[in-house]
Amino acid sequence: MIFIILCLLAVIVTSYLIGALFVKEGHGLFATLLGGFLTELALWEIISLPAIFLELSLTALSLTIQTVIIVFCVNSIFRNRGRLLDPWKNCLGDWWGRIVRFFTLRADLKDVVALVALGIVLVQALLLVVGVHYDDDDAFYVATATTAIDTNTIYRYTPFTGAEYSDLPARYVLSPWPMFSAVLSYIFNIRPIIVFHTLLPALIIPMSYGVLYMMGRVIWREDPDRETKTYGFLIAASFLQIFGAFSTWSVGMRLLIRVWQGKTVLASVIIPLLMVLIIYDWHSEKLSRHMFFYIITSLLAGCFMSSMGVVLPVIELGVLGLTRAIVKKDIRYTLQLIPCCAPNLLLGVIYLAIR
Repeated sequence: MIFIILCLLAVIVTSYLIGALFVKEGHGLFATLLGGFLTELALWEIISLPAIFLELSLTALSLTIQTVIIVFCVNSIFRNRGRLLDPWKNCLGDWWGRIVRFFTLRADLKDVVALVALGIVLVQALLLVVGVHYDDDDAFYVATATTAIDTNTIYRYTPFTGAEYSDLPARYVLSPWPMFSAVLSYIFNIRPIIVFHTLLPALIIPMSYGVLYMMGRVIWREDPDRETKTYGFLIAASFLQIFGAFSTWSVGMRLLIRVWQGKTVLASVIIPLLMVLIIYDWHSEKLSRHMFFYIITSLLAGCFMSSMGVVLPVIELGVLGLTRAIVKKDIRYTLQLIPCCAPNLLLGVIYLAIR
């Protein structure tokens, strides 16, 4: 249990430190955590693909990733020293104030709605952390991470039979999400199934609702009751998720049952986040360097999570850009989105080459 907690804290701390390097001050604690986590996943994609094609060991991949992340974190500590704890103090202070006002019967509607939303999100995450769910896809995703640890290789042996791959699995090799679990398991000496079924729900479920919270704040950015409406939007969305088990392919079913799958993170985090970014930047005349970085990082993280992340976010970005061009009657911003898709186009070419 101690190693699980240490692993969770390591992901949170490194995500925050890396996010503090790239996310603008003032965007809030969650935006910093999310930006840092997605930047980490983008780095995983950049580092993992050469390691796979060069047939490096899992040990080499682990050491390389640790070195890169430590360098970023140390750089962040030196650049942001004295300011790193301020967002945590402000966030915890705000929530502690809401709790105190609630139990002393001085809470207003905004406090009540915020606490209800927080409670719903925490309960959903806790149910998956302490509960047990078995899935047929464990035979590939969890087994791929386990095989990597047991053989100290990366996509060298099929998890179904243990035989060596004659050809790289084109559908999965460009999105090595299981290696995230394999490396964490290797570092913290816990089994991959624990990372998938216990640790990831504690990260991904709050992260998904955090993106919806950002969406609400962007939608009602000019509204004086923005906070109340945003938390109300979060509660409404949570009920759609809870009662979304009408199909195995619904977002709610994936988020609350198969949250550890890369395609779940793609659908619940990356796709809505791209919409948030474009809406947030709606009034900008051109694509800024910061927004370019946010978008390309999100796209790379989506590629790392699922093979569908190579295609779907690009289609979404194209639709959003076209919509903006029609509404604003200006195509310049949309054209500036095209270079953001370069990594996805490159991975598409590689997929066709190795297929």
